[in-house]
Amino acid sequence: MLIADNLTCHPRPAFVDPATATPESILDSFVHTTETSGICSRIVQRLADFPDPQFRPLLFAGAPGTGKTHILRYIAGLLERPLDPAWTKLTPKIPEGARPEKPLRSLFVTVPSDPEIDLGRQLISTVSVDPALQSSTMEVPFEEFAPLVLGLAQSLASGETALVILEGVSQRIGHISGDEKLQRELRLYKMLMEGLAGFGVLAVLVGDERHLRPEPGEAQSANPLAALSESCDFVWLSRNNIVEIYTTAL
Repeated sequence: MLIADNLTCHPRPAFVDPATATPESILDSFVHTTETSGICSRIVQRLADFPDPQFRPLLFAGAPGTGKTHILRYIAGLLERPLDPAWTKLTPKIPEGARPEKPLRSLFVTVPSDPEIDLGRQLISTVSVDPALQSSTMEVPFEEFAPLVLGLAQSLASGETALVILEGVSQRIGHISGDEKLQRELRLYKMLMEGLAGFGVLAVLVGDERHLRPEPGEAQSANPLAALSESCDFVWLSRNNIVEIYTTAL
């Protein structure tokens, strides 16, 4: 008898690349695990009273490849399709009324890894719905950033954009050599996320756990995202998520 004779494989949709897959294919192929179900429930509940102000933005960390982007794309697909059958897997895990009554939009912002690209201008031009700001190539002075964010947040909320995800943050941090520049950019992230929160838009900054959890004997300065801990709530996705996905597939 072979080992395979003792295993039963259940047919399921193929795993997809969340960066290029359609929302429909992500909803069809998503595998609920203990961790992902908890994260989905937590974010959906945070948006149940949109556009009421958010208490705190989220800092979403985990090792590369654990599925952070996949779960956020899945949540975005659910929010945009409140009547989709995929909600049946999540509805038992959320309070009554947490499911949105109308479609809510999500905005994915990829932070450029090149530190020579001005972060303030990039964030403003990407988040803005104003064509003039979208096409601007001028650097945004630090003192002008916060007022611009408030205007952008109001426009996003009025357009039913409830979720803004900042990706590529750790990749950019890895290319920054000066601490002064790094601290300035961390303040920009903080201003953006808190400005969005005031208008009910939940900001989620995605980072690698190496930039949050110091290794034994490692200096605290090696974990720059920890500086946002006082203004953000944490969401963690561990490697156990991958183990449970493959276990479920057997």
